[in-house]
Amino acid sequence: MNARADASNAQTMQWLGWLRNRLTDDDDVYVPAMLRVRDAHGRVVPRVELDGTYEPSGQRIRRTLVTASGLCLLPWPARSDRLRLEVRSGDGCASVEIASHRDDPERVIEVHLA
Repeated sequence: MNARADASNAQTMQWLGWLRNRLTDDDDVYVPAMLRVRDAHGRVVPRVELDGTYEPSGQRIRRTLVTASGLCLLPWPARSDRLRLEVRSGDGCASVEIASHRDDPERVIEVHLA
């Protein structure tokens, strides 16, 4: 099995875990994070590079994603409290910190590159 298939299978398992938590009475629900990335002029970007660390586990995320209208979805590993993330596209960059238990977890997180 190649690396792309392994990554796809891991992401599928994370989604299934998320769905299971949403359908049960588990208090620890880990909602994936949805980002909308815009450049310094407010235009959505077509591609982003992500480099971050989930805490406290130390699990890394490093990806280059093609976005849909600037949107990209990040899985949320169980028992991770926060994600510290560097988002880059072209010449722009932004640092983002996302908490697992945010006030409105289904809301898109707007990221503006400088």
